[in-house]
Amino acid sequence: MSAKSVGTAIFGPFSGQKTEARKVFIGIFHAFAAVAACAFPMLASAALASERVFVTLDRAKIVRFTEPATAVIVGNPVIANASVYDDSMLIITGKSYGTTNLIVLDANGDEISETLVTVRSADDTLLTIHKGTARLSYDCAPSCQPFLGLGDDPDRYDAVSTQVDGRIGISESNAER
Repeated sequence: MSAKSVGTAIFGPFSGQKTEARKVFIGIFHAFAAVAACAFPMLASAALASERVFVTLDRAKIVRFTEPATAVIVGNPVIANASVYDDSMLIITGKSYGTTNLIVLDANGDEISETLVTVRSADDTLLTIHKGTARLSYDCAPSCQPFLGLGDDPDRYDAVSTQVDGRIGISESNAER
């Protein structure tokens, strides 16, 4: 071990010596998930009540209903956000890690469905590096870029956040021209 790597541990799909085996496993898992996702819209809303919905952090997921939905209630809006797109489609967005409940109501205020929503990380491209007590996150798809991960080192998080905000500001000012 070189002097530069002392105290550094790498976790994620790029750690360890069995990277190829891990990629194969992740590929099989994603294929299985894709088949399940294709079948999911055909399920009745009653089936949703017994299912747990998994959403990836900072990504949206569409959930369809057979009964018309008009309102949605999220137990903890810090974990997930949900909105009724139309009377048969709900969009759920993962905001932070955790599990919360989701209640869908019809026009009369009657419950159509109640289910658990679990928000988890996008492990397929996330690389986490621990340097002493500091944690740094990178999104590696295909090259690694800094990622604002919950639980990251506060100083680095603030620095990356400031850069992102600055870039958004530049984009918005150019769009106004």
